[in-house]
Amino acid sequence: MSLHRAPRSFPVACAAVLLATGCGSEDAPGGAGGAGTGATTASSSPASAAATTGAAAPTNDEVEVAWGLRWGGERTDERLSQILVDEDDSILVAGSIGQLDAIDPPLSAVDELDVLLARFDGEGALVAARAIGGFGSDTPRAMARRADGSVLVAGTFAERLDELDPPLVSFGGPAPFVAAFDPDLGSLWGVALLGAATGQGQLALASFDDGGAGVAGSFDAAMLVGDRVLAAEGPSDGYLVRLHADGSLAWALQLGGPGVVHLEIGAATADAGDLVVAAQLEGVLALGGSEIARSEGQRRPVLLRFDEEGVLRAARLLGGEGDAAIGRIVARPGGLLLAVSHEGTFDLPGSVLASAGESDAALLWTDSAGSPLSGERWGDERAQSFGSLLLAEDGSLLAGGSLQGTLDFGYGVMKAPLGRPDGFAVELTAAGRPTRSLAVGDVPGAEGQSIGAQAVTAVGRFSNGDVAIAGAFSQRLRIGGVDLEAKGDLDTFLVRVERW
Repeated sequence: MSLHRAPRSFPVACAAVLLATGCGSEDAPGGAGGAGTGATTASSSPASAAATTGAAAPTNDEVEVAWGLRWGGERTDERLSQILVDEDDSILVAGSIGQLDAIDPPLSAVDELDVLLARFDGEGALVAARAIGGFGSDTPRAMARRADGSVLVAGTFAERLDELDPPLVSFGGPAPFVAAFDPDLGSLWGVALLGAATGQGQLALASFDDGGAGVAGSFDAAMLVGDRVLAAEGPSDGYLVRLHADGSLAWALQLGGPGVVHLEIGAATADAGDLVVAAQLEGVLALGGSEIARSEGQRRPVLLRFDEEGVLRAARLLGGEGDAAIGRIVARPGGLLLAVSHEGTFDLPGSVLASAGESDAALLWTDSAGSPLSGERWGDERAQSFGSLLLAEDGSLLAGGSLQGTLDFGYGVMKAPLGRPDGFAVELTAAGRPTRSLAVGDVPGAEGQSIGAQAVTAVGRFSNGDVAIAGAFSQRLRIGGVDLEAKGDLDTFLVRVERW
């Protein structure tokens, strides 16, 4: 295994490749100057929103990158789910693999895809890696750090996970799982949520201060959780499960009812001991036979807050005219920060966010009950969305996602050539004012054609302020002199960016 580093000169000249060569002030949410060109905010004027437009934007060749990694083979579903940057600047990666071909001998899946857990040090060297899985496709969908340095992973598995303690068996069909691992990636415990037809569904995971876990998802049959049986009443019901620190069951709830047309769990977080869950709803949502939210004729986000005993404390239906979904939730002092994709309008106090086209990328600040305070949006007539969101200790924000068409945070227009998706990363103040942005993947090909497609699915920050950017790419990805070439239809990338 070799690691080629980019030189420290500016601009960067050579590739670093591992693995087979991944509310009125600026300090208040929605404060003045909160958006660049193409943004609409409830609390900043158009003049202030456009103030940053025209600033010089670094090209991908001018970005300074310490190193870059790629992995993947011929499996089209190989991808990275999440990264965590620890205090020692090591990077923990969760993803799905057919083969990790940089290890001698290679780390290979038993059958189609296995769960990959890997740790790299801050210099990009592989510290440890393990594949977990059996026959069929086993995929992690979320990862969360616990206070003692161990990690929680949630995902789906097809048949068996023999590497966990105790081993898990699905008894036919994909089933969700939650597992805990020590910092060296050793198994602490694993729990299967059996009988749910949720193999392709989204899973949301939250980590509590006491070491416990909250997991939520969608199902359409019956589910066995410990000694609890949850029975779906509609075509798409939701489940919420809270586990103690040792993996034992605290409580389990079923959401939905016969009036639900569509229900998809999108995100979850822990906030002051509560479990906060976001779902996209069409129809009538019930809990214990009582209606708690209703969305007729469109799919709108609903925020639900449950206390430590599983008692519903707050339910808030969000959105406006047109479909919307919450992709990420971050707990912040005094409330929540939401990454939202929406079309049409999104209602705010005294105003609305109006999308420019198919789907805009938006950030929404709410109070602890989920009531909107302010919001920002960016986009054009095509589709843009945030796929990752990080709240740093200093209050600043780091986000990444994918775009079609154009996207402008006030530091130069990012454009996806020929409409194929590109990735992006953006840094913002606590108020949502962009401070820098970066296109990931705008590589010209023959006669100006785009090479491949990219998406940023995870971001992280190192102790010195460097940024980790990770995601998926096809064909080729170039950033800061790092030139990565995919082996399969979709490979994983991870880069450490020093200057952008």
